[in-house]
Amino acid sequence: MEIFIQILFKTINCALPVLGVMFIGLFGAEVSLQLGLMKKFEPLNRPLIKISHLPPEAGLGLVAGIGSTLAANSMLAGFHKDKRISDKEVILSSLLSSTPVYIKETFTYQLPVVFPVLGVFVGMAHLLIFWFSGLVKLFLIILVGRKILPARSIDSPMDCPDDKKHLSNNFKQIIKRAFKNQMKPFMKIVFIYISITFIILLLSHFGILKIIESQVTPLTSCINLPSNIVTPVATYIIHPIAGISSMGTLLRQGEITNYQTIVALLLGSLILLPVLSLRGLLPKYISLFGFRIGTIIILISTGVSVFVRGIILLILIYLGGYCG
Repeated sequence: MEIFIQILFKTINCALPVLGVMFIGLFGAEVSLQLGLMKKFEPLNRPLIKISHLPPEAGLGLVAGIGSTLAANSMLAGFHKDKRISDKEVILSSLLSSTPVYIKETFTYQLPVVFPVLGVFVGMAHLLIFWFSGLVKLFLIILVGRKILPARSIDSPMDCPDDKKHLSNNFKQIIKRAFKNQMKPFMKIVFIYISITFIILLLSHFGILKIIESQVTPLTSCINLPSNIVTPVATYIIHPIAGISSMGTLLRQGEITNYQTIVALLLGSLILLPVLSLRGLLPKYISLFGFRIGTIIILISTGVSVFVRGIILLILIYLGGYCG
């Protein structure tokens, strides 16, 4: 029992600073939405939709994606069900609706979590790789859209949700509503994060994590990463923030270099991304779009991210001389 209490206290000590930053990010994002900032992105949507040959409904999905990718895809699924957009259009529109995530997560995850833990150099490299994946996805959407969809004129104003009611409220009401709206999802995050962190620490204590490490070790050995990076990479695959925290500790202690940290993050993400897609995204997309379209969307989205990171990893291995 004593060991469980010790691990619980260790879990809380690790979780408190991270959860505090998470809440600030969630709360700030909600306040931005309550202030009606979503509407300000509309002028940027119209040229993008037009150049991609996508229908106006894709613009609605893109705007909604700023607040919630799930909400955006629910909207697009409704348009598809009503025959307002075709199979090809809904696939490209769904992929497009996920691109605001790259902006939103910059301020809710990359800057407040990754930068403080891994430092400016590694944090910036991680952010640039993250952005580059988004740009490649956006470029492919435009390229494929222009190739397979007919050109169209989008002259009518976009039928976006009206945010004026948010602007008419005073700031105090906005703060209260944002706090109320975010408490439930934040408490869910708290429960999941503390539970997973506790389990990881427990597994680590009893040596069960060695099973995962044994699968990761050949990969790290292949590219000549130090042996002490194996546990953080294995942890990253299970829980990214916990893995990043472990790498950050090694980095600050001088046990691993900046380049080794970046390579380790890329290696972990190559395994993590497909796992996350299968475990979390695929059920949602299949429930919205059906098995065929939902699977296609996930395969393309995950495939682009994995491909980009794989290419960058190979370049870093070559430039860093990891192949010996």
